[in-house]
Amino acid sequence: MCQDWRQEIEKIHVRAINKNIKPWSYEDTRFLTLALCGECGELANLIKKHWRGDPVEWPELNPEVEKELADICMYLHLLAVALSVDLDEAIKAKLPEIRKKFPIYEPHDPRIAIKLSDLPSTGLRESYESTREGRPIRANVETDPTLVELPPE
Repeated sequence: MCQDWRQEIEKIHVRAINKNIKPWSYEDTRFLTLALCGECGELANLIKKHWRGDPVEWPELNPEVEKELADICMYLHLLAVALSVDLDEAIKAKLPEIRKKFPIYEPHDPRIAIKLSDLPSTGLRESYESTREGRPIRANVETDPTLVELPPE
């Protein structure tokens, strides 16, 4: 077994691909793109079932969600390899744009503070938006520096 999952999944992909398709070719890129979309759709379906009230486990407790996220991650990696994209470098290059679009403000400003205990509890790790003094606020249950202000519109 390879030390890194990325190397192992690349080897598996090369062995498992249809014999009529050359690994990392244009056809393979099309296949990987569609496979990635398919896995995203499967994840979306699991979340949709929970959202509409079907008797399914909370998304973060559902082992199927974990499997779909793993599939998405692997197909995304394989697609990046096929397109000669270094995802780590691409993300580093994208971060300045994201930081500019969504600057992080000091979360302890009492003028904009909203307590997590004031927010409805659903058990999901999701962001809630509220407005106080006309300024949008996002409290994220997952990140517990209590609050992060959204940039002014």
